[in-house]
Amino acid sequence: MITKMFVLLVLFFHLVSCTNPKKSNFAEKETVTNYDNEQRIDRYPYLNEIILLTNKSFLFYKHISADSFMVIWGNGDAVHIDTLHIFPNYLPLFEWYNKEAICLAQGCGTDCYFAYILLFKTGEVKEYMYPLAYDTVNNLVACAGSYELKELVIVENFSTGEKREIIEDYLPCSYSGHAIESITFSQSGLFVKWQDNKGKTREKVFK
Repeated sequence: MITKMFVLLVLFFHLVSCTNPKKSNFAEKETVTNYDNEQRIDRYPYLNEIILLTNKSFLFYKHISADSFMVIWGNGDAVHIDTLHIFPNYLPLFEWYNKEAICLAQGCGTDCYFAYILLFKTGEVKEYMYPLAYDTVNNLVACAGSYELKELVIVENFSTGEKREIIEDYLPCSYSGHAIESITFSQSGLFVKWQDNKGKTREKVFK
């Protein structure tokens, strides 16, 4: 199976590649341990790179313009292709993958960051602004809320689309991430430590 995937990637590279681009400033490599027998994972890729290649999953992307890149990903016999937006001088970084999806994260300026989650089953690409924590076992992503809507955190199952809005008072700011001191998923639920609208530190596990 992996041979078939690799051939597809090589063919894709030759079809879309016209030049030999210079390496980006994010050329440092880091190996990450994941759920299946990995052959290669590069968290800081070159502009054109096989980022993930395992016995079950793969991800390749091609930088095609100043503001876009093409991705090809899949697992098993599924192959998906899409073109995603990229901010100048920022490259999407490989974050994690599981049996359902691959996650890429990207900065977009001061206090600005988001994530793309690429689903294996449907080929859908989901975008999440201000992701703060992930539960890759239960397919959950927790994102900062906006002050206008009063959410402290928005939790979504990226596989099913089911959402939960956690409403709590927090220190007035442009988005709740500035008020959150700590956030993490555990077997007990989502732990959040934050400053309320009076500047008092509070913490709670949301189940």
